[in-house]
Amino acid sequence: MSVPLLYKPEAAAEELCISRATMFTLLKDGRIESVTIGRSRRIPRAALLDYVARLRASTGAAPPPPTPGLLDDDGGPTTPIAANAYVQGSRPIPTAGGGDHAA
Repeated sequence: MSVPLLYKPEAAAEELCISRATMFTLLKDGRIESVTIGRSRRIPRAALLDYVARLRASTGAAPPPPTPGLLDDDGGPTTPIAANAYVQGSRPIPTAGGGDHAA
């Protein structure tokens, strides 16, 4: 499943686990960036990540480790890792079918 580039305010609120009203307050106060397409307001995924980074910085929290499928070091999108792909230091996740069997 792909990660959306733009969110409706309701979906962005759900992504941050906050209420719709709180999301609209953050948008109105300019604390989360939004764009308009016609009459619709959308929130870029990067704006949500920036907001969370600012919250973490204001509390003195350590920066989070990189998350596959979000943004890479230069801010560009990365390719999500498949659920059964090998990641350094890990093992593949078993599938419902019981793994790799020749048919």
